[in-house]
Amino acid sequence: MRFIAADSAGRDPRALHAGRGARHGRPRGLRRLGRHLASPNRGLLLIVVGAGAGYAFYKGGVLAGCLLALLGLLLERRGAALQSTDGQNAIRLLPPLLLLACVAGGCATSPGAVSAIAPLKQGVNLSTYSSLAVEVEGAQLTPVDKERIRLRIIDAIRREDATRFKDMNSPTPVPPTLRVSVTVTNYDKGNAFARFMLAGLGQIHIGAEVALRDQDTGDELGRFGVNKTFAWGGIYGAVTRVEDVEDGFAGAVANVLLGKDEVVTASARPEPAHSPDRTQSAPPELAGFVGVWQGREEFKTPPGSVSVTLRIYAEDGRLHWTLTRPPVVGTGQMTASGAGDVAGNQVTLTGRYDAGSEPISSTPVSYSLSLNGSTLTGGGLGADNIVHALSLERASGE
Repeated sequence: MRFIAADSAGRDPRALHAGRGARHGRPRGLRRLGRHLASPNRGLLLIVVGAGAGYAFYKGGVLAGCLLALLGLLLERRGAALQSTDGQNAIRLLPPLLLLACVAGGCATSPGAVSAIAPLKQGVNLSTYSSLAVEVEGAQLTPVDKERIRLRIIDAIRREDATRFKDMNSPTPVPPTLRVSVTVTNYDKGNAFARFMLAGLGQIHIGAEVALRDQDTGDELGRFGVNKTFAWGGIYGAVTRVEDVEDGFAGAVANVLLGKDEVVTASARPEPAHSPDRTQSAPPELAGFVGVWQGREEFKTPPGSVSVTLRIYAEDGRLHWTLTRPPVVGTGQMTASGAGDVAGNQVTLTGRYDAGSEPISSTPVSYSLSLNGSTLTGGGLGADNIVHALSLERASGE
């Protein structure tokens, strides 16, 4: 009997390969994947692309996540393995990405943007007001929406400065009172499915004009625009509702009322000392009408009489006016404002009731009054075309 010494050279190559595969216990594809992951640069690429795709899906939308994942696959298929310097650059990108994620995380509740429509009048100091009265109006809003937004604004003020106002929307406020009319002009809920697909689609918008007035005199102190937009996509965008975005909108309104927004503080800065005073530059023929007038207004339909405060002031050589009164029936405060024209001892005041002066907000009103010493008498005409009488006496000069 002969014994043949066999070594690896005499073995069948396929058997040898099979034996090695069995010894390792893993198919060829898994071994290749293991070697792929073992490469530090390729592993970093996988981590960065995977994390980016996940974040893009969460806040950028389905399409953004798919595009980023596809980019990673294209880089891999083309063999674009990261060099050592590229790996270091990729690592440097991670902190900014994490920072962006943290900053954008509060996007729905972060305060909106503020712009000045009519800046605060010179010399106005909002911190002198002890009480606050907030009203919310808007054709697109239901009564429930108005009340919810009003409460969110008050809550935002309390979170920022709980002791700023002694009273907020109190039936017996401590004077002086700052009256705020928030007129919502844009209330767009957007489209949740569009946001889920891609950031920037189906956006949520809330826009309003915020008018500040002195409740005692009815004088408008300033008017600002507040806009809040939510444009994130993905899961975050799909589950975010317009009610969630109201918090950011309310925060911006609170910043206006607390004087914390740069737009408000900049507009309240005093003019240079050499700037002429607008009231003093009024022509002599207007001086007799300038001042605060108080008296009664008589209505025929519905019948009744209410107290009235009329403030007339000169600005840029023209007369302007603001009238405040309660409604004939019910409680609250109604405000109208506009411009005036003088002819001898006659003055014609034309304007509109402001937002919040329900049920006649934004309706036109005009007054024809005669000056006789320290009294103003005449009639007014509203949207109902029914004349009502006005009798006023000068309470103070401007």
